Amino acid sequence: MLHSIHIIEKKSGRSIFSKKFRELPIDSALLSGFLTAMNSFAMSELSDKGVENIDMKNIRWVYLDNKDLLFILGADKTEEAEMLKNQLKVINDSFIEFFYLEDGFSKIKWDGNVSLFQDFEPTLMENIKSWEEAKKVKNAAQLMDLLDIYQKLFEKLALFPEAKPLNLEDIDIMQMAFEDSSKSWNVKKLASLNEKDLRQKLREVISKFIIILQKTAENYALKVKKFVFPYIRQDWQRIKDANMDEDIINLFLI
Repeated sequence: MLHSIHIIEKKSGRSIFSKKFRELPIDSALLSGFLTAMNSFAMSELSDKGVENIDMKNIRWVYLDNKDLLFILGADKTEEAEMLKNQLKVINDSFIEFFYLEDGFSKIKWDGNVSLFQDFEPTLMENIKSWEEAKKVKNAAQLMDLLDIYQKLFEKLALFPEAKPLNLEDIDIMQMAFEDSSKSWNVKKLASLNEKDLRQKLREVISKFIIILQKTAENYALKVKKFVFPYIRQDWQRIKDANMDEDIINLFLI
């Protein structure tokens, strides 16, 4: 999640545009000054290279130096630095284009009233909206992979002869996830799911069936090797991408 965006005139160190997306325990002007000072210090110490990004407690700050302006974006520390840099580049390009600053900020004539640059906010918010929609699609795709992997695991466990009384083949992971009889899904519906709770719920359900099979299936380990392991090997990359590799190890190898 984004915290704030700052666009600073390098010569004066003055913030000409800022936008906060959550409250920060520090005045915006003071924060801009501090972030600018960090960049100036880095430039003096690192042969004019400046700062690319700084991690501070729970916030990651990403920098982009463009001629007379310094663009700074703050976001959750969990956000990927490379993705934030790409987003900051879009903000930079949009701002330059919006105010016709291709020749540099120092070339424009203005009376020093920074309120002029607030006109950029609608354009900024459109960019952010498009990123949020793209993130929803990405998250939905990841959750679909998670659900499909669990569905496949139940199908493999259903191949155990001892699993017949458990009716594992009738388990519908999608229905379990949405807790209704609907088998349809969309990005909005998937985005409404709590991923942490969903993972825990699916893990607990499959664990219960595994425990039953461990107690009832003859040569349980051999049957896991025969029915489950081929699928795990085949789909291992997707399992890793879905952050399920540790769960798989705990469920079937420990």
